[in-house]
Amino acid sequence: MTTRRELADMLMDVTDGVLVATAGAPGLRARRFEMVLPIDIALGRRAGAPVLFGDVARTRLHCDFDPVPSRFRIVWEEEAGA
Repeated sequence: MTTRRELADMLMDVTDGVLVATAGAPGLRARRFEMVLPIDIALGRRAGAPVLFGDVARTRLHCDFDPVPSRFRIVWEEEAGA
């Protein structure tokens, strides 16, 4: 079984993906990007400190005894003057 990544690590990977996708289209300027991800979340400890683990759901299909994945909504939006 694989372990969950820290939520911050997963968010950095998603952000990197958005930057790569928009960099591939010169002249295109994305002002708003929105994504809803199914993620598995767990609170744990690492090096004695509390950590929020959150990673994209490991499978698309779940059994009745599996916890339902949470939904995480991310919106990147350019603000005026930015």
